[in-house]
Amino acid sequence: MLPNDRKVGEAILWVFKNHELLKLYNKNTIYYLLKERTGLETKEITYSLSRFKSFYRVFKINFLNKNK
Repeated sequence: MLPNDRKVGEAILWVFKNHELLKLYNKNTIYYLLKERTGLETKEITYSLSRFKSFYRVFKINFLNKNK
């Protein structure tokens, strides 16, 4: 996992934990918040999110195969 991935992951967890306070359900607003919390550019955030998405697919397939 890259350092930028870790920053984005921690920022996403913070958003999930505080979603009731933030009331943010707009993609642009969430990207702005992630940019503020991580100090990264949108391109770097998008790259990390795509890596998370690929990790999720692998974990999901493994989980479903184990629980059949």
